[in-house]
Amino acid sequence: EQEQKYLKALQAAESYEIRDGKLRITCGAEVLIFVAKQE
Repeated sequence: EQEQKYLKALQAAESYEIRDGKLRITCGAEVLIFVAKQE
């Protein structure tokens, strides 16, 4: 279920921004924020 919500949000993405090492995807009222894993 979580994967389906994630994929649906990506398909509905209205905009994205990469800043300070973070990927921010806006889709309606939801915002997904991805941070690179530190090695």
